[in-house]
Parts: sequence; C-alpha cells; structure tokens
Amino acid sequence: MGTSQVARDMELLRVLAGDQRLDYLGYSYGTMLGATYATIFPDKAGRMVLDSAENAQWGTLIHQFDQSVAVAKAIVAMAESCGDARTSEGQKVTCPFSSEKELLDVQKKLGEEPLKGSDDQEFGAAELDSYLTSLLYEPAAYQGDGLDLLGKAVKGDKEALEQVLATIADGGASVGTAGQLAACPSTPKTPDVEAFVEHVEQVGVPAYMGGPEISDELLASYTDFSCAVLPATGTDIMTAFDASAVETNLLVIGITGDHATPYQYGKELASELGKATLLTLEGMGHGASYSDRSTCVDDLTTAYLVKGELPQEGSTCQPNQD
Repeated sequence: MGTSQVARDMELLRVLAGDQRLDYLGYSYGTMLGATYATIFPDKAGRMVLDSAENAQWGTLIHQFDQSVAVAKAIVAMAESCGDARTSEGQKVTCPFSSEKELLDVQKKLGEEPLKGSDDQEFGAAELDSYLTSLLYEPAAYQGDGLDLLGKAVKGDKEALEQVLATIADGGASVGTAGQLAACPSTPKTPDVEAFVEHVEQVGVPAYMGGPEISDELLASYTDFSCAVLPATGTDIMTAFDASAVETNLLVIGITGDHATPYQYGKELASELGKATLLTLEGMGHGASYSDRSTCVDDLTTAYLVKGELPQEGSTCQPNQD
C-alpha cells in the first residue's frame, strides 16, 4: 500500500478508463502521489496539478517537525487576528484569546485543569491543539465560527463545549489508519535522529510547542516511530522526483502561509520535478484551488486543466477579499 503502489493503481485506473494520459488534481499527500506517478509514468502523465505540496523527503522526522512548527505559527497568527475576526453571520467573535501570551495562558490553564464535558470527556491542552489545528483547514468565515464556539466554551458555556468536543471526536485533521498504512512504507525504517536534533537546534522550537528550551522530553514528543513496527516501512522510498520527461509541465501550487505543507517545500518540489511551473498564493490555509480562497488561483488552474494553458513562471495570486 506504499505511495508508488498507489501510483500504480492510478495507472491501472487510467488504463481501465481508456484515457491516453492521466489528468490529475491532487492536494497535500495527493501531490506526492502525483509527483510519484509523473516520475514512474512520465509518458502517461497529462495535465497534473499538485496543490499544497512537499518534496521527496516528506516522510522524514525533519519534515514532520517543520510541519508542526508551521502549524504552531499559523495558530499563533490566528490567535493574534481573532480580535478582527467575524463569524459567518458577520458577528464579532467571542475570542478565547487575542495574542500569543493569552493563547499560551489558555493552553497552560487547560493543561492543568481540563474542562469537563458530558460523560467526563476532557478538553485539555492536547484537545485544544487538535481543535485549533482543525480550524486552520477551514475558510476564514468558518474559522471565526470555530473561535467563537471555543471562546464561549472556555468562558463556561456547556453547550458550546459539547460542540467543540464533538468536532474533536470526528477526527479533526488527524491522519487515519488507512493513511498511515499508505505513508509508512515511504517513511525511513531507521529515522536519522541525529540530523533531526541538529535541525531542531538550528530552527528552534516555538513557545506554543513547548519551547524555546529544548529537552529530551520535548524532542521525544516530536519523534514518531509508530511506523517502525510495520515490516513494509522503508521499502517504498523515492528519494527524488523527476518529471523531466513529461509532455506537459506540471502545475505546482503553494501557499506562503500553508500550515500543513510549508511553502518552501512546494518551491523545492517544482524545481526537483524538472518540468513544472510554480503558482504562488500569498495567504494562509491549505489547499489553494477550488476552496473559496482565491478566484485568481481557480481561474489559472481551470485554464491549465481545461485548455493546457500554464501561468507564467513566478505568477502570484492574492486571496479573495471578504
């Protein structure tokens, strides 16, 4: 079930559909599937959009840590902008915090005294992180609704707390078992912990993640070895992507404030592929096209998929104005 095996399943689907080439739109991990397909089957790759991408080292500890840092920075930015946020109905948000300090204070308080819902469900620091991370995937208006709900919950509104807990129970932004089974074969069997520690010391740890001091306990919390127990782990690793033999340039889209796939990795992927054009959305969020984030991105993506027209290299789009 590794990434290259899924890419081969995609080729099987192309054959069964009777298409000469595979046209494709993939987001997040789906960009790794698209890049893998274009590398293995360059003569069959058609118009392929890789939206919110990583590069070929996406399965390493360093990349997983960089994602956590990007998430932390995005959560802090969301907290700091809460005072200007509005709900989807245009109402002022009941902010749970409006600065990094207030966010850290709430995080600490919930870590020491979690809120209790029905059936003794707890809403502590871990649940706060899960909830805020899931909000990052929502459009701005729905982020306002989510923050408003959280603000009411931490102020004692039991009904709001139950809705927050229900959101977390749905899984939020976590990767399910099927996703792990597909990703683990592309994860190193023996992670390079030394390089990971050096990287963490170089880039630092945000306060929201427990920094700036670096301890063994903190490092351990960002070293996930769950894949190591699977025999297939490390058997399906592609160390570099190469789309230089495709007929049509791939279109890679990156968001400068992407919390899930940091922008620099999308830039690296476009270069790594060898025959790809990078389109940049200057904004926040994950998944640029067809997500109500930017009409500019939508129009350029549609022109590419429907007519084969590529945007100019270095093209930049802005988010829609609310």
